[in-house]
Amino acid sequence: MTSAIRRGEPQHALIRYQQALDLARAVHSPLNEAHALEGIGRCAAAAGEAATATTNLTEALKIYQRIGASEAITLAAELDVAG
Repeated sequence: MTSAIRRGEPQHALIRYQQALDLARAVHSPLNEAHALEGIGRCAAAAGEAATATTNLTEALKIYQRIGASEAITLAAELDVAG
């Protein structure tokens, strides 16, 4: 899905990330939920929607931190640089 973002097709990727988010929440998988939220945030950023990007990336970060996922370190650093 990240390749769709790189190709300038964030809307295509956004649909897939939203589906992934719905599934992750349905099966109670916080890591996959955070991955999907991060993807949604990156799609929003690529589309120039900074507020939506920040909201989704921050939500993903909170989940990563809560479950102790290593992705929290990288995402926190990215958000700190962007903020």
